[in-house]
Amino acid sequence: MSSTISSTISLSSIMWPYRGTRVSRIYIGLQGSIGAQGFTGAQGFTGAQGFTGAQGFTGPAFLSEYGSFISLTTQYPTGALVTPVPITFSSRTEGTINVLGAYPTSQIVIPVAGVYRFIFSAQCDCRSGTHYLEIWPVIDGISLPDSGTRIRIQSSIETCLTVEYIVTFNASQVLQLYMRGDNATDVFIVSIPGDTGTSPDTPAIPSMILTMNQIR
Repeated sequence: MSSTISSTISLSSIMWPYRGTRVSRIYIGLQGSIGAQGFTGAQGFTGAQGFTGAQGFTGPAFLSEYGSFISLTTQYPTGALVTPVPITFSSRTEGTINVLGAYPTSQIVIPVAGVYRFIFSAQCDCRSGTHYLEIWPVIDGISLPDSGTRIRIQSSIETCLTVEYIVTFNASQVLQLYMRGDNATDVFIVSIPGDTGTSPDTPAIPSMILTMNQIR
């Protein structure tokens, strides 16, 4: 075969066991090709899942302070935009936030430091002419900057003024609402009695409602 390469092995040093036997040449062929790789065996079974670790401790609960306050008294400003007057509350209807002293009072005491949301709703009225009221929050005797609201009211027109604030307080700070107007008798926040002769009863309308709750 033209592609066969032969190799001769010297026999001079080989002791052959059978006399008269002639050994001429031994041919060594080329190494054959490497066969194809066999198929990959099937994957083994997945081992069992490990144990679930113990649950961590539950963090402390956030206890939000809150309160709802009303006034059942009609209240007047001093008039002529001279001296602001505090708006008083008759009672607390719900909550954990207290006032300073006894009712009626204007001073609401913040129990713990945090961020609070508070909303007031003032039932505003005008007896004659056209007048306006301004209402804003005061903290520890200092007006909250850029917080004032004003409403202009015409005669015999009642308007409910509602404003919301979000404010950061320190513990034991005192919150109040103040008002002033351009007339001492014709513009005011009015409380209207309820009517028990209806079914269901028609509730009284407070001159001022303030609700607040801690959000952080």
